[in-house]
Amino acid sequence: MALRKVLRNSFFLIARKLGVVAIPEWRLDSYFLAMRIRKIISEYKIDCIFDVGANIGQYRDFLRTNVGYDGLIISFEPDPQNLETLHEAQKKDEKWIVYGYALGKDRKPLDFHIMKKSVFNSFLEPDSSETEAFKNNSVIKTIRLETKRLDEVIKDIKKTHTFNNVFLKLDTQGFDLEVFDGASGCLNLIHGVQTEVSVMPIYKNMPAFEDSLQAFKSKGFEVSGLYSLSESRFPHAIEFDCIYLPK
Repeated sequence: MALRKVLRNSFFLIARKLGVVAIPEWRLDSYFLAMRIRKIISEYKIDCIFDVGANIGQYRDFLRTNVGYDGLIISFEPDPQNLETLHEAQKKDEKWIVYGYALGKDRKPLDFHIMKKSVFNSFLEPDSSETEAFKNNSVIKTIRLETKRLDEVIKDIKKTHTFNNVFLKLDTQGFDLEVFDGASGCLNLIHGVQTEVSVMPIYKNMPAFEDSLQAFKSKGFEVSGLYSLSESRFPHAIEFDCIYLPK
């Protein structure tokens, strides 16, 4: 194993000296997204990343491993089962805080659908009328949750955690604009947003790509990058990760 590590490090060093970027195959899909976020963190002096819709911590792993970010991460995840996994994982990372509630436009109770695959959990019901790519994404149970506004809870969060420049990641399966609406009172702290946008709806009543563009533009944000989330669904695109930055 030691020899293998030496050979690998030597390979990357030689490649760098030749002006070649050597990327492990497992990093290819997210490489350009990771590089964009790394640049945003540097240029905008991001000192906290809000991970809304944390699932079981995949985005935290992406930030630490792919982006190389070692600052404060604050995650939000309402699924009780996922929360158990998150709380166990966060014990190994002192700069990772997890809150077990959902964010939205208003403080009110809503039905939250637990899906067969928890990455598709949503306040919206699944819809396979436009694409059958996720036709097996079925609801296994529905629970009642109360949503909170980000611009309200952030006041309490800042009492115990110090930060000034936030990057906001949204992955709430069709509910991102609701969460963003609930952040209207703290946009002065938000210096970048990563959100999922859809060109083929996979949930009922989910916002279209054009709705997202208009919503963010109206709040002073412009598109900085689009990154496909559906390469395996060739030849048609279904979803993208979209990066918005202040004008």
